[in-house]
Amino acid sequence: MIRFLPETNKKEIKIEYFSRVLVFALVFLFSLSIISIFLVFPSYIISFYRDISIEGQSKTIQSTKTDTSEQENIVKITNELVTLISQFEDKAPSVPMSNILDKQNKDIKIVEISYSKENNGFRFVIKGTALTREGLLSFVKDLKSDKKLSGVNLPVSDFVKSSDINFSLTIKSE
Repeated sequence: MIRFLPETNKKEIKIEYFSRVLVFALVFLFSLSIISIFLVFPSYIISFYRDISIEGQSKTIQSTKTDTSEQENIVKITNELVTLISQFEDKAPSVPMSNILDKQNKDIKIVEISYSKENNGFRFVIKGTALTREGLLSFVKDLKSDKKLSGVNLPVSDFVKSSDINFSLTIKSE
């Protein structure tokens, strides 16, 4: 085979070839790294701000967290209040008061109910308005028929008017 190039030129061409391949490889790697940085950058930003948010939430939770001994004291006080309330549950006026309200008919409008504790029960004072005398009389009879209520007192002066009667009724319960 005929050699047209001298050996020195062949070496220069080989060096130039490898240098071009090396430059191309380096440019390719540089371009690839720049593209990957642009693709990864949004994910990095999102994770960075998410990390800051989680740290802030963690600090908030730790700052609002109360001491366990304080929580135990709150539970003890609550339990004491529950036992104290349960002792008076049987002595509450709600049962006789609901009996009184159940007896109310359409002619009776109760305006005020007050009660006081007596040694063997409760004393209720009921104030209101009756549309008719018959409605008031029916209400009083219903209250007297209840065995849990005793001492139903309605002054006779409340029966003077025949309509729109303002009344004051005293009831004792056990």
